[in-house]
Formats: sequence, structure tokens, C-alpha cells
Amino acid sequence: MPKVGIYCRLSVEDDDKGTDESQSIQNQKAMLRDYCIERGWEIYDIYADDGYSGIDRTRPAFNRLLRDCEQRSIDIVLCKDQSRFSRDTVVIDQYLNDKFLEWGIRFIGVADNADTDNESYGTMRLFTSAYNEMYVKDISAKIRRTLAYKREQGQFIGSFAPYGYRIDPDDKHHLIGDPETAPVVQQIFDLYVSGEGYRHIVQALNAQGIPSPSTYKRQQGSKYVNCNAEGSNARGLWTQSTVSKILTNEVYTGTLVQGKSHHISYKNKKRKKVNPSEWIRIPDTHEAIIDADTWSRTQARLQSNTRVGSRMQELSP
Repeated sequence: MPKVGIYCRLSVEDDDKGTDESQSIQNQKAMLRDYCIERGWEIYDIYADDGYSGIDRTRPAFNRLLRDCEQRSIDIVLCKDQSRFSRDTVVIDQYLNDKFLEWGIRFIGVADNADTDNESYGTMRLFTSAYNEMYVKDISAKIRRTLAYKREQGQFIGSFAPYGYRIDPDDKHHLIGDPETAPVVQQIFDLYVSGEGYRHIVQALNAQGIPSPSTYKRQQGSKYVNCNAEGSNARGLWTQSTVSKILTNEVYTGTLVQGKSHHISYKNKKRKKVNPSEWIRIPDTHEAIIDADTWSRTQARLQSNTRVGSRMQELSP
């Protein structure tokens, strides 16, 4: 009796979440379970990636499936169709046309009749994988155009509101002031323009027991994770870096600044920084927390400190 690894995937672009696990994933599982039961096959395990693109090679369940395949724990990989497995032509060729044959594993896509045991599948695989990758590329381009349009219209498109703001419950593309944290932002700017340095501001905030921005987000039920957190930041305390980011964030003047980075390509999730001159700045998109005079004085002092620091470095032996 062959052992089957069932793989299910739902893309971010066709996500249809009604519960913690999307209905589409549940449907895929049910269909593929029935397929195995009808043939008397043993289900070794079910692997599911919910909210991942078919071009993403870092999918956790997908990579767990591949590890089990390499260990020869599975005889058949079963998917709804080939695109659920991958929309990347390189990955399709690497596994369905090479590794799976080496490991003695059969691939079946139920809905599109994909079957590596079928001699005619080789030709069909080439056309199917090319079409699937073109689909992802086209979707990616459409998403980029949509996001660019929203930025130019002054619509907020981030997943998390900047500290000091909340996402408007009536309009997810609009920011409104957060009554709990907006005063903290004002305090930071006031302390700085009055002559206090980063160190004193950090000490004052931590002494008052004010949660750091990342801690506050988590307290509000957000799944926000600061991947760069370390030291005091990792312990939920304010840091000089956090204060610096707030003092240089133009969003507090009511100006929305977006498009600071972009993905290298539709296949690569790594982001590339965009030249500040190309950032999209739209003024008066939301309520300002900091008035124009305070912002100007803050930036003037920051630039002055930068120039002093540069001169000190030049004078150092």
C-alpha cells in the first residue's frame, strides 16, 4: 500500500479566510482524503501552507514535505493540481522531472490530471508550469500597479499603523490618532526640542513604564514581530534607535510617506531600498500629531548633531 503525502496550499491573492484556517484549504484536504480512501492508499501526512504564493520557496509545510520525500517516507505526493505544488518552473523541473524520479516518488495533481507515471505528462508539465509561472508574474504586476495607485492617492497600505496611530475601523487605508500613544509621540518630540538627548528620553519613557511600540502592538492583539529586536528592545524596553525612528518619521506631520522599498522580483521576497527622492509623499492624508514648527525644529537639531558628529570624526586621530 503506497504512503501518500497530501499537500495543500492557498495563495495570498486568492485567500478566503472565514476561520483560522481557510475554507479552501479544508476543501482541498477533504477532496484529497477521499481520493486516497477510494484507492485504499495510506495517508502518511497532510502538509498545508495557508497564505503562501506558489512561487515562494520558503513555504514551511512545502519544505517539510520535501524533506520527507528525500528520506523516502512517501511514495506519492498528492495535490489538487500542479499549481498547488508550485508555480515556479525551476522548482517543477527540479522535483517533478528530476528528484522525484530519483527518489521513486510519484506526483499526482487530481484536478489537472497531472501524473508523473503518465508518459504524456512530460509535455503537459512544461506547458502547465510555464502557464502557472506566467499567472504569478501577471498577478504580481497587477498587485504592484494597484499598490502604486493607492500610494499616489494617499491611501495607507501597511499592515500595521505607525506608533501613535490606529487604522481607521471605517477605512483600512486611513490613519487616525491613537489616544493612548499619540501623547507619547508628542512627549518624545517635546523633550527633544527642549534639548534632551536620546539617552534621557529613553530613560524617561522606561521610568514611566510606557510600553515600547512593539510591546504595545502585541498588547493590542497584533501579531507584529520585530525581527531586528535585540537587547533592551527584545525585553520590551524603549531604545535610542526606536526614539530616532520616531523623530525622523514624517508621518507625524500628517504626511504619508510610502514606497521606501520594493521586492527585488516576483520570485524573490528580499526587499531593496528606494532612493528617498523617489519615495511617495502625500501631505494632509491624516491628522498630524506634531505641528510644523516642532517638526522643523526637530529636523534642524538632528541635522546639526549629524554635522557636529561628522566634524568630530574628521578631527579624531
